Amino acid sequence: MKNKKNWLLLLGLILFSANLRTPITAVGSLVSYIGADLNLSSAVSGFITTIPLVAFAVVSFFVGRMSKRLGMERTMFYGMLLILGGEILRSYTGAVGLFAGTAIMGCGIAVGNVLIPGMIKWKFPTKIGLLTAIYTTAMAVFSGIGSGFSVPLAEALGSWRHSLCFWAIFAILAIVIWLPQITKKNSQSAGPAGHPSGKDKSVYKSPLSWSIALMLGLQSFLFYAYVAWLPTIAQSRGMSAEAGGYIGLIFQYISLPSSFIIPILAGRAKNQKGLVIVSYACHVVGLLGFLFGQGDIMLYASTVFSGLAAGATMALAMTIIGLRAANPRQAAELSGMSQSIGYGIAAFSPMLIGAIYDATASWTIPLILLLVAGLAAGFFGLKSGENRHLFSEDDQIKEAS
Repeated sequence: MKNKKNWLLLLGLILFSANLRTPITAVGSLVSYIGADLNLSSAVSGFITTIPLVAFAVVSFFVGRMSKRLGMERTMFYGMLLILGGEILRSYTGAVGLFAGTAIMGCGIAVGNVLIPGMIKWKFPTKIGLLTAIYTTAMAVFSGIGSGFSVPLAEALGSWRHSLCFWAIFAILAIVIWLPQITKKNSQSAGPAGHPSGKDKSVYKSPLSWSIALMLGLQSFLFYAYVAWLPTIAQSRGMSAEAGGYIGLIFQYISLPSSFIIPILAGRAKNQKGLVIVSYACHVVGLLGFLFGQGDIMLYASTVFSGLAAGATMALAMTIIGLRAANPRQAAELSGMSQSIGYGIAAFSPMLIGAIYDATASWTIPLILLLVAGLAAGFFGLKSGENRHLFSEDDQIKEAS
């Protein structure tokens, strides 16, 4: 960040990050208001939060190709426009517009999910850990704000519609700040200097890519299961409904320190294996606490471990994408592949966990499944944490000099 242009770019990335989860967590808090106003069933209302995940899985596959043709900067700009348009459409139309707007918004968010790691790799190649820390932490902070303030906003503004549309302010700010990036003469579509475009092998042909994709997918499977069911699980273990509600808030905010610290450590480390072990060990401890623990103290402690693990593993996955890619183009393609597969897996998480609970009337098997998913994610994380680039020496370990 030596000049004004880099600071402006950084601010643009932070503001875009603010739009990657806030529109989703905001609607989650207002589902009951929306369902009552539009006469939607609980099942249909719940689908509102599933649509973005489906959009992420589908659109992420195409974002890398779009950025080749349009350039990263312009593709990200169009993604911001989709977020803004989707937020306005879902806020001030009927049920059809609600779902259509949510899908459009999800497509725009998918663009940011995929391209921000590539943009960081391109513009800040020596600060991947630090910039990833800023990006993931901003995403988490604004996500929590959206979840916590949407209901008070709806009450203050007199409508859930105004509350939902309020968060479009961040999209507008991101668009304004990003404008200088699309007026530049140089275009990323031609390939960043020093990295010839069009000569990279498909990331789908790399075993390392698949390890990263499965790590991210299983991590996302865990995260969205936590978001959907953690308060309910806590209540089933003896917590009051009010205390169970705090569990979700603690889970979200306890993830902030790890989501900031872990990428910085990952960027400085020889390899990321140690961080993978520590991060997924926290997942295991937290899940074992929910599986066998009783009493509020044990459940709060389990939530702390699970929240720290969620923040660490998400941030670590985003950092590893930037570190394992040989160039910005490859980073965008790897990000697109990983997130397409990852969110495809994650989209089934809340539904599958809920279905198993309905069939067994117990949280034991769902928690064991999450424990297995955490161990599997750790396994793929260890492979992803090896110090090498995609296709370097035919994907064999390349030790740091």
